[in-house]
Amino acid sequence: MNALRARGQATRHQSMAHMGAAALALAASMTSSNANAADPNVTPRAQRTQAVATPQRTLTAAPIPPLQVTVPYTKLEVVYDQPLTFARGGLVPLTVKYTAPPVASVQVPGALSYPIGPFPGGFEYTIQNADVRALLKTNEQQILERCKNTLDYNKVDVIDTVHDATIPFTVNGSDGAVFATTNVAYQVGLTCKRPLVAKLAYTKIEYDINQPLSNAKGGLVPFTVTYNGAGNVASVQVPGSLSYPLGAHQGAFEQVIQNADMRAVLKRDEAAILDRCKGTLEYNKATVIDTVHDANIPVTVNAADGTVVASTTVAYQLGLTCRR
Repeated sequence: MNALRARGQATRHQSMAHMGAAALALAASMTSSNANAADPNVTPRAQRTQAVATPQRTLTAAPIPPLQVTVPYTKLEVVYDQPLTFARGGLVPLTVKYTAPPVASVQVPGALSYPIGPFPGGFEYTIQNADVRALLKTNEQQILERCKNTLDYNKVDVIDTVHDATIPFTVNGSDGAVFATTNVAYQVGLTCKRPLVAKLAYTKIEYDINQPLSNAKGGLVPFTVTYNGAGNVASVQVPGSLSYPLGAHQGAFEQVIQNADMRAVLKRDEAAILDRCKGTLEYNKATVIDTVHDANIPVTVNAADGTVVASTTVAYQLGLTCRR
């Protein structure tokens, strides 16, 4: 009994010793934490977790140009040998939007200038009836060449096409100083026309190779003259052959000459027509035979003083009944 009692007391003493040691350890830990909290060189665990860097995203707005110009689409009717200013059409509303200091005009360098304002910084203004023909002055040669080449390539008298241009704009102060510039990509529609169109109706003549061409039977046809230019025209001519008076015309017109004489129109081709008939008759050993003669007939329209206003060449095929 005394032994058991002694063993129990020893166990209680060990337990109390362990509890005391644990209390001392806890106190030491709390003391250490308090000391670390007071130490500026030691970062608490919670704060160390929050200090981890996160990626930042920056949003940048696209800059708005200080000068914006809007030119609406239009279509011009162009005669390729006339100045672009003679073209029909081309008036559009031109809108200028500007977000910077005061200005007094908008310009297309080398072409034109429109006075506006003076406006304080930041405005939008529309110029009514801005002339695209003037805006495209620096493109005039390319436009005329575009029309001529397109007409020739397609072998037509009238055709629709387009011209692509880049138009430079500036806004200027009252002293002409340039405040801002921009370039406007622009496509203009074109109806291209030849300056002069001449049409001679088909005919067939009866030609005796022993007589002058002027004695051949037949050959009277309607002769249609269409002029698309802006000049003064008084007559139509086939150089070296004949001339028909047209009356006084200012600018574009169309006129039909009744009973134009193809024998006179083709006077310059008389030797070639005679050779054609002779050769065809002899080759076929015939006294009468039908054939044709192909000709290129130069035609001009002229002013009252004889000055050539416009010219063209007419491809023509003449029917022939050749006789010995």
